[in-house]
Amino acid sequence: MSSALGKTQFKESVIAVKPAADGTHLIQVDTRGARREAKSRFLTEKAGALYLSSIKYDITPELNNSYSPAKLFVSNAVRPGSIWKWTGKCSRKDLEIEQWQVFPNETVEVKAGKFDCVKISSLFRRGTLLVYATRWYAPDVGIVKGSDGNGFQKSSFELTRYHVK
Repeated sequence: MSSALGKTQFKESVIAVKPAADGTHLIQVDTRGARREAKSRFLTEKAGALYLSSIKYDITPELNNSYSPAKLFVSNAVRPGSIWKWTGKCSRKDLEIEQWQVFPNETVEVKAGKFDCVKISSLFRRGTLLVYATRWYAPDVGIVKGSDGNGFQKSSFELTRYHVK
């Protein structure tokens, strides 16, 4: 992945996939980069969907966050026109409400190649800020491109290369 903020390069890797007693899978995804603080996202895979339960930072633990209930990160069942809403508590913040909408597939071209992607966007309130997020997901690849902003800051990222073992 590459970020538009100073063209920072970072690498995301699935570190662990562990089966749980209830038939779900617990997944740890680490993000590392030269000018980006390392973080780990902890997700649960259940019935073709990924749910984000927490994020932990290596250097700045005060940024750590857990979500209750775990929030839908992405689902294999997303179809254009689908909408999902998450209402919950973040350990570092007050009540948060997010609503995501799925748009028609788009062909997205990034450094890693050309992908047929599902576009998913959200506009939500985080504290006093209104935040937007857009993600383009490709089947069997994951996030290919994304952008975020809050009126004061904008960031974007894209897949520069990927490898499946």
